[in-house]
Amino acid sequence: MAPEAAAAVEDSRFPLAVTGFRDYTEALPGSAVKFHMIAVPSGTLAAGSPELGACRLRDAGPVHSVRVSAFWMAQATVSSHDLELFSVQHGLKEKPGVVTPQIADAYTHWLSQATGKKYRLPTESELEYTCVAGGTMPAWERTASRADSHVPGMA
Repeated sequence: MAPEAAAAVEDSRFPLAVTGFRDYTEALPGSAVKFHMIAVPSGTLAAGSPELGACRLRDAGPVHSVRVSAFWMAQATVSSHDLELFSVQHGLKEKPGVVTPQIADAYTHWLSQATGKKYRLPTESELEYTCVAGGTMPAWERTASRADSHVPGMA
């Protein structure tokens, strides 16, 4: 089989046991680890920050539109318990105190192998899209009165 065809077959298997684009709970085989995945609908993000923005960095502009395709994102960050399980299965003597990009990539690869689904880190645009929750201001600038206007399932 040609490499392109093999990749297409592999991608068509993911995610397994999930029908349709909806939230689901993943259970890690052979453990008590479970985590909830949120189906984040596609949309458009106003990336960057206005020239006079309070938190603007020099390279954060200009504001531009970025289209984000639908994707799944974990409802919560990886727990210490889950990271400990990963560390034990990888022969690490102790769980890392700081999760580097290399450890995060290794964790998603391990999770993909263990579940048979393809997991990865969110892109910068996906992460920012979920943080602004369909709005245009950074999440930390929102007031309590806007608490109900977030992406369903995102805390």
